[in-house]
Amino acid sequence: MMNRPATPLRKPAAHGGLAPEASGMRPFLDAVRELHDHFGFRKEGAEDMYYRLTLCMEELGEIAQCISKGKGKAALEEEHADLFILLLGNCIALDLDIEGAFWSKLQKVMNRKAFRLPDGKIRVTATPGPGMRAEDAAPIASAPTMRQGLKSTNPPLLGGNP
Repeated sequence: MMNRPATPLRKPAAHGGLAPEASGMRPFLDAVRELHDHFGFRKEGAEDMYYRLTLCMEELGEIAQCISKGKGKAALEEEHADLFILLLGNCIALDLDIEGAFWSKLQKVMNRKAFRLPDGKIRVTATPGPGMRAEDAAPIASAPTMRQGLKSTNPPLLGGNP
């Protein structure tokens, strides 16, 4: 596993939210665009969104299998890469500004409250989770900010239950 330094964050004028100093998404989008061009996805109907959504569901199922069957980190990485490629392809097929949308949405999420669910898990949402009443949601006192750095405190997924 390669550890990469945290990307410094700033508030760009273009999006009014947090963003990295230099975008790292462009190479991924360009590579997936090249994949679409290479195989003629647009011409062959492979950019049809109903078709693509079924492929996304298939990949989510394969991610779930990796976790439920303990297939290991390499398999999980591969299935996440498959889903990532599909999602970027959706953005290309629909001509979406995913970079702008990402930073705009992240800013909204960062301004929400984190709620502790009855099972102890945290959910960051504008509304309480399924089956929860608003008064059951207890805001977390010290939710991390982007400037503090978001670090996972979760146990490894493949190491069994905590």
